[in-house]
Amino acid sequence: MSILNVKGQRKNERRFPGIRGKRPDKASFRREEAAARQAEYDQLSLEQKIARLPPEPFAAKQRLRLLKHLAKQSAPVKDETPQSEAAESNKQQPKKNTKGK
Repeated sequence: MSILNVKGQRKNERRFPGIRGKRPDKASFRREEAAARQAEYDQLSLEQKIARLPPEPFAAKQRLRLLKHLAKQSAPVKDETPQSEAAESNKQQPKKNTKGK
């Protein structure tokens, strides 16, 4: 079976003639491979994910996301007491008159 017919045009014969679109066996195969890759990627730490990225000009958005997430994890947890004190001090201040005269 040749790919080109006599006039040099591609043949339109399909392996699965009753199904439109891409071959169904190829789609399921690609979906299974993607699930396996994602499971492997999910097991990596943030530092390992950053190390696997391509060199600097590429994957800039993904690198930025991972670095922000890494900074958020490494930042110390703030206590709630300073925020609650600030909220109480705002309650004690008198309200300003916002109506025009």
